[in-house]
Amino acid sequence: MKKIAESERTFTSDRPFVLLGQPSLFDPSRAPVGRHTAWAYCHVPNGSAEDYTESIERQITRFAPDFRDCILADPFPHPRRLRSGPKFDWR
Repeated sequence: MKKIAESERTFTSDRPFVLLGQPSLFDPSRAPVGRHTAWAYCHVPNGSAEDYTESIERQITRFAPDFRDCILADPFPHPRRLRSGPKFDWR
């Protein structure tokens, strides 16, 4: 827990806490036939405008080495755009 709390304040860890889900395994309507979706959550410092994508993907590839080869699209905007722009439409 101490490492998780530290990563929430400073994000100095090279192994951040990442929660990853693959909802299309349980709900096939979440992706085209033969494809899958992944969802990730990571603790980052509150209010941070930095893009931590590289650190998060590096942590995922520790457990799923071919993860980056499977990424077809990343529709999620940079955190700064999320705060300043219109609401993100997932449809």
